[in-house]
Amino acid sequence: MAFQLSFIYYNCEVCFSLVGDEKYIMDNQLTGSDLTRAMLERDYQKIWCAVGDESDQQAVSDLNGNDFTAYIVKFQNGYFYCDGGMKWLYAVPIKIRPLTYKEAVFIKIAC
Repeated sequence: MAFQLSFIYYNCEVCFSLVGDEKYIMDNQLTGSDLTRAMLERDYQKIWCAVGDESDQQAVSDLNGNDFTAYIVKFQNGYFYCDGGMKWLYAVPIKIRPLTYKEAVFIKIAC
């Protein structure tokens, strides 16, 4: 649980638009692998993701030791590919950041 709290999962809240061109406005309801696909379609490169082959939920729950994270570089033929060439069925964008003191205290209390 403590490790999972150190991740921020991207939940797009009107992510961006480019100079009024509507095809570049991302849906504000996109999450998980759907958001990763949309980001790749809009030329995001090396998206840091929790990855797995069962579901988005399984991908974000298997973060022990950072074993199941990867930089995703493309989506092709139903698979996400990382920069090392491995393929995955699910890839959930994440952002790693340092814990704050308040979060660390909460983790200690919760665990």
